[in-house]
Amino acid sequence: MTPSERVRTTWLPALGLVALWVALCAFVHHRGVGVFAPLDRTWQLVDVAWLRADPLGTLWRLHAQPPLYNATVAALLAGGIDPQGWVVHLGLDAMGAVGGLLTWRLALRLGAGPRTAWLAGALLMASPGYWLLAHWLFYDLPVTLLVTALIWLVPTAVQTSLRRWMAVAGVVVALGWLRSLFHPLWAVGLFALAAWCHPTDRRRIWAAASVAIGLMVLPYAKNLAQFGSPNASSWAGMSLLRTAHAHSSPQVRSALADQGRISRFGAIGPFRELTAYVAPPLPCRDPHPALCAVHKRSGAPNFNHVAYIDVSRQMAADAIAIYAAEPAAWARALLGSWLAWLRPVGVYPFLRPARQPIDDLHVAWTRFALVELDGAPVVLAFGVLVALAILAARLSRALRAGPHRPELAVLAVAAWTTLWVAAVGNTLEHGENYRFRAYLDPLLLALCASAMSQVAAGRLQNKP
Repeated sequence: MTPSERVRTTWLPALGLVALWVALCAFVHHRGVGVFAPLDRTWQLVDVAWLRADPLGTLWRLHAQPPLYNATVAALLAGGIDPQGWVVHLGLDAMGAVGGLLTWRLALRLGAGPRTAWLAGALLMASPGYWLLAHWLFYDLPVTLLVTALIWLVPTAVQTSLRRWMAVAGVVVALGWLRSLFHPLWAVGLFALAAWCHPTDRRRIWAAASVAIGLMVLPYAKNLAQFGSPNASSWAGMSLLRTAHAHSSPQVRSALADQGRISRFGAIGPFRELTAYVAPPLPCRDPHPALCAVHKRSGAPNFNHVAYIDVSRQMAADAIAIYAAEPAAWARALLGSWLAWLRPVGVYPFLRPARQPIDDLHVAWTRFALVELDGAPVVLAFGVLVALAILAARLSRALRAGPHRPELAVLAVAAWTTLWVAAVGNTLEHGENYRFRAYLDPLLLALCASAMSQVAAGRLQNKP
């Protein structure tokens, strides 16, 4: 590629996307959108006062969530950086630009033409929901970027140096340390697929996999040794019960409680004040406030209290008992989760304060661009389903062609990650499932862009 071709095909589209994002950021900043960082109300974060006073001790006692999000906030506080200040604001804006650039590059990787690939990145950045994620000091935007980067990186590592596979391993570890959704079993499946697709790279792939999986299991091993809980997040039982509560009959739950088939935790429901479950004096083996304080300074519950571990474990058993007694509740839960998965991420109630300055734009985007009918965003839902069908069809063709094809690795990793995020997220979560789909939005846009390019190329070839 000549220098002039490189400028035309690489630098100019990238600069165009960056310029578009800068203009959009200037617009939303003018409308009043700033950094949304309600750290005192964020369940996934322990009290910032504890992180500031004793960052290492607090992180060591963290069991409610994987450590990276809390560690990032602790690093900001230790550096004297205001979580709502200009440094964080610029950093989030830069990450928003990276999302558009990664979407564009992934679309090119999947076979999209230059224009449709650029359009995919631009569409991601034009979404009001993406504006909100890009100004929220939380892990959702980093997870989206890491998932996209992972799928883009895998084919670049094929038949190259170990360094590229170690970069893939680094992304995998970051995902596992940000969200418990990305379990070591997901990582094992990912590297196994990569090794099957490219047998000549197996030694390098498994070397990187051993590093990635070894680091991913550290939070699990720590929590097992400290609390007897082999999980990266102690909330799994509460999340499962929340889904069961939302779709089961109160009469069934009451009858199960009367029969002793579920505990009173299962009858009360998840994510309540600790005193709703455990009567004082509350258990407190360690005097550190991260494990002993019932509330954070803001008055919000401290869901990292050590007593929640046993409460959540019991709630998992209660949820299973509820589903066993009312199997239809399980079907309703899955249907409700999948329908919520197809909604725009901007509807998330927690983001309502951040959405207020651009609420009119968000409503217009949902109503007209996504063509909302009876609360269902038709264009979004149809586009997601089409993208999934495209991924399945392309993977099927690549599998028939056999291994050793660069396209097979990227499609296999994309399909495995999509299946994992959708299946696990929609099984364990209720109500916020659109957040899980948003992690895949760049991939889904890239798949649609590649299909559009192939259709356009086919029409041109068929012209007389």
